Amino acid sequence: MTTTPQQWWLRALLVSAFYLVAGVTAAALAGRAGASPFRIVWRFAFFISSAVVFAGHVRYELQRLRVTRFNGSLHAAIAVALGAFGLALVANVHSLLGPSPSSSPRLLHSALVVWPVVTGAAAFIVALAVARIAVPPR
Repeated sequence: MTTTPQQWWLRALLVSAFYLVAGVTAAALAGRAGASPFRIVWRFAFFISSAVVFAGHVRYELQRLRVTRFNGSLHAAIAVALGAFGLALVANVHSLLGPSPSSSPRLLHSALVVWPVVTGAAAFIVALAVARIAVPPR
């Protein structure tokens, strides 16, 4: 079974929206946490929830929709890259709204490109490796 481009883009947008909302929520909760261990807990919770959603997305693409390993990995990686772009965009907006002495505007602007590329490439490699191991060749 194959999907139309609109269907996989909608899934990618939905998953990337989760990454964005979860990332912003975890950052807000970590920022309000009083002690350092609590900040670590919120960040770890975001990492685990994102990993679970990523694994579910890859599994859904490969096993339920039966797309090729390459396409399933690419779809999941695009969702990750879109989520990273959204987080970089939020970081840039946040830096404009308040004093951010520790952040450089140049670095934040470069994050709009660097975060999606780095996270998307890493997600693609991980998804492709997992797909190669978990899904037998057709």
